[in-house]
Amino acid sequence: YPSTVATTWSLSFERVEQADAVAADVLRLCTFLHPDAIAEAMILEGAIVLDPILQPIVDDPMRLDDVIGELRKYSLVRRNPETRTLTIHRLVQTVLRDVMDMETQRDWAERAVRLVNHVFPEPEFAQWARCQLYLPHAQICAELIEQWDLAFPEAARLLHRMGNYLYERGQFMEAEPLYQRALSTREQVLEPQHPDVAQSLSDLGLLYLYLGKYELAEPVYQRALSIQEQMLGPHHPD
Repeated sequence: YPSTVATTWSLSFERVEQADAVAADVLRLCTFLHPDAIAEAMILEGAIVLDPILQPIVDDPMRLDDVIGELRKYSLVRRNPETRTLTIHRLVQTVLRDVMDMETQRDWAERAVRLVNHVFPEPEFAQWARCQLYLPHAQICAELIEQWDLAFPEAARLLHRMGNYLYERGQFMEAEPLYQRALSTREQVLEPQHPDVAQSLSDLGLLYLYLGKYELAEPVYQRALSIQEQMLGPHHPD
């Protein structure tokens, strides 16, 4: 009886919203993340970039316990106390999205992208475990970026870092579309000579090199070189 279940969860969400607005916002955020293994640390660390929405959690990290308790009261999330992660049912995500208008959905999609970008680390070997933990959420964000045509620097940065991580793990085919979308977004929102554009070109060229796509690697390398020459001068070591 999916309609009955949807109605029940909708009513539960209304009660949560009346009881604790912060809990309602955390649930909305979880609606646009991967449903499994939502690390509490990710919410705590990333909340700072979400303007005043989750500021109470930034000011008092213990506030998150109250929030989770309110959500668990209505069975809207499950908590794993050992791994400090949350799980939200996929149908709950669907129900909550369905009650949002398109503008609100886009707004929360952008917030999810900003949060995951903030916590996704540089893919150095020491950070691989964190990268892997956050990768499912980053992949959902990549889908949101595509679905809503989100174009802002943080979105491009997340795509590029995901590409870097997958490249470091030897997953070249998975990295390629991420690099390409990151480059396209940076070209759209940044100046043509911006160093981030050059970085995207350089990393994409390196990927093409490893894939044996030499005819594709050469022009992007040449563009990256041209930008760096203009930024740094012809005699700079780079």
